[in-house]
Amino acid sequence: MPKPLLVLLPGMDGTGDLFSPLLEALNKDIETLLVRYPDQPLSYAQHEEIARAALPSDRPYMLLGESFSGPIAVSLAAAAPGTCQGLILCASFLTCPSAVLTWLRSIISLLPLRQVPRSLAVFSLMGRYATPALRELYGNAIRKASPATLRARLMAISEVDARDTFNRLDVPVLYLRATEDRMVPPSSSREAVAINPKVCIVDIAAPHFLLQVDPAGAAKAISNFMSHRSAGVRETE
Repeated sequence: MPKPLLVLLPGMDGTGDLFSPLLEALNKDIETLLVRYPDQPLSYAQHEEIARAALPSDRPYMLLGESFSGPIAVSLAAAAPGTCQGLILCASFLTCPSAVLTWLRSIISLLPLRQVPRSLAVFSLMGRYATPALRELYGNAIRKASPATLRARLMAISEVDARDTFNRLDVPVLYLRATEDRMVPPSSSREAVAINPKVCIVDIAAPHFLLQVDPAGAAKAISNFMSHRSAGVRETE
C-alpha cells in the first residue's frame, strides 16, 4: 500500500519556506503537500479554513503541524477520521506554551516586533546550532510576515486550547520533541501524553528549529511513523 500524502502546515512565519531542509531529507517515496498561509492577521479558525481548503479530497493523508500549526493540525485530524490517517506534531503544543506570552496577552497588539534583536530570535529558535545558512533561511522567511500578522499569530497562541479536540482524535499521533527547545517546554508534550497515552514521542537533539537543524533525524522518524502507523507504541530516541 502506498504511503499517504504528507501535508505540511508551517510555523509562525506561515511561508512554508522553512520546510526546505526536511523536504530534501525525506524519502522520495513520500509525497508532500505544502500549505502556505497568507500574510494577513488571522485567527486560528481562519488559518484552519485555509489549510482545510488545501487538503486533498481524493486520497488519504497525514498531517504535520510545526509549532504554531499544531492546534490547526489537531482540529483538521479530528474532523476527518478515515481520510486523515495520522497526525505529527513537531515542537508544538495544545495550550499556550509560554507563561510570559499569556501574561503579555493584553499588550500583544502593541509589541514592536521589528525592534526585537534578530540575535535574540536566533538564540531562542536555534541556540548553539545556529549557522549562517540557518540564519539566512529564517531571515528570508520571517521578512515575508508583517508585524501585524505575527502579532495576530502570537495572540492566537496565547489563547489556544486544543485539549478537548485532541481528546477526540482517533488517529495515530507522533510527537517530535526537541530536547533543547527554548520556545516549547517539555510540559507541552507531557500534556499531550496525559490526554492520550498512546502518543508516540520521539526525542531529537535539537532546538525549536528541529526540522531545520536535524532534518535527517526528523525524516527518519516521520518515515517510520508513516510506514508503520504505530498507534500503540511510545518511543524515545
